[in-house]
Amino acid sequence: MKTLFPSHFASDPNRLSKLWGECIFVFDTNVLTGLYKYSDETRDALYRVIESLGDRLWVPYQVMFEYLDNRAKIVHDQSKLYESAISKLVELKSEIEVANRAPFVSTDIYNDFFFFFYRVLGDLKSRRDLHSLRITDDDVKLRLAELLEGKVGPAYTADKLSALVVEGERRYSQKIPPGFEDRD
Repeated sequence: MKTLFPSHFASDPNRLSKLWGECIFVFDTNVLTGLYKYSDETRDALYRVIESLGDRLWVPYQVMFEYLDNRAKIVHDQSKLYESAISKLVELKSEIEVANRAPFVSTDIYNDFFFFFYRVLGDLKSRRDLHSLRITDDDVKLRLAELLEGKVGPAYTADKLSALVVEGERRYSQKIPPGFEDRD
């Protein structure tokens, strides 16, 4: 029975061991664009994972195309998140920096807050600037180019792409997974 329905016995230790030992890992666009949304530590950890996969990693051409096509918008959006955090932090500071107006905090806490406020503000500005620079000088894109060299599949021919569009339209109209919920 396990031979006939292997997907229903995915937790079999022998099967899992074989799978992890021999499978090919295929990333989607979200994995690559996520690199702009992670902390430095998480990004570096994912780089190490990508590197450790060696020849067992493959990226479809379309995934790389979508990554490159969406990269600038994602970088810009991340910069805006830093800008928003900076604005909120400055607003908070302005609410408590007038010493004779509520809300009141003790002098020690007040002084600690301003010490850390400037450290956090400086770090946020630095990271915002780093993201803004990635529009033209992108360390993530360069690192991926290095890690994924020779691991990106070929583009479809125009005929094959046209046939896939027709097939996709058919599947979407009949609500056949995967992907029909992504139509919009």
